[in-house]
Amino acid sequence: MVMNRKKIETLRSVASEKIFRILDSLRVDYRERYQYVTAACPIHNGDREDAWSWHLDKEVWQCFSRGCHDRFNKDVFGLVMGVLDCSFPDACKFVESVVESAGVDIDEATHLHTNKQFVKRAKKETIVYAESALDKLLYHSYLEGRGYPRGLIESYHIGVTSEGYKQMSNRLIIPVRNLYSQIVGFTGRTLFPNWKDKKIPKWVHSKGFVGGENLFNIDRAVTHIKETQQSILVEGPLDVLRLEHAGIHNSVAIFGRRLHNGQIALLAKCGAQNLIVALDADTAGRSGAESAFNTAKAFFNVSIVDLKDGDVGDLTIERAREIFA
Repeated sequence: MVMNRKKIETLRSVASEKIFRILDSLRVDYRERYQYVTAACPIHNGDREDAWSWHLDKEVWQCFSRGCHDRFNKDVFGLVMGVLDCSFPDACKFVESVVESAGVDIDEATHLHTNKQFVKRAKKETIVYAESALDKLLYHSYLEGRGYPRGLIESYHIGVTSEGYKQMSNRLIIPVRNLYSQIVGFTGRTLFPNWKDKKIPKWVHSKGFVGGENLFNIDRAVTHIKETQQSILVEGPLDVLRLEHAGIHNSVAIFGRRLHNGQIALLAKCGAQNLIVALDADTAGRSGAESAFNTAKAFFNVSIVDLKDGDVGDLTIERAREIFA
């Protein structure tokens, strides 16, 4: 394949969409948390499991311990060049072989990516699911085993599917509602305790769902946000459930560590003036909290909670109340 600019851009885009295949081919031992993939840095063979990350939305990577990203491009080609210690053309050939092994025709993909009619058709409208979709979810004891009360779990209609949906099989499925209580998507948490060894993502979203345009629990939290003019930002749905269990009802989950413009607009629409950022206490979480602070401070009064205890979802009810109530 002749690597002209259009094909390189297409290859970069397709490879970023298939980053898990790239990482598997590079033999990177990774884990996924919403918008991030974290690992020990595969460039300098570090030993800190959260010192390197790939941002699924921005499609760039970063090394937090030695700044390896400063020596290479932060895109997928730079990643391959750093791990394999190869040239840019060789990195392109490696990426091409991986995506073609996944059944992607690069020439066809390049044509589609540069076709304006295709781009226009690719713009997707928000999907709204019928309430009857919840009938397919069956109760599962996973969360109850982690200390969440069954009544709370059932009130959010959380369960597992009885049908063979490949993407959501063996996952705890959590419905996501918009501000008007309509179901706009689902997010699924793997039930495999050894998901890292299996090299599967911990969380996945339903097809077409855009996390950056939604906030989990916004439909329930809106009344409390309006009353208090305050909202607590956490990473994921299980963090929200922990706070709900503790009697704290103004929290929303941002599906990761990055606060998006669409989410800011939602919070402003709900009357939030003060934001408390409470992301996970690992390296990527602290970086995400700082990023969220910098993004939101132009619109809200923002403070960051240092969760020395770990994740919000791991807090005891008493500790959650002590920190947030």
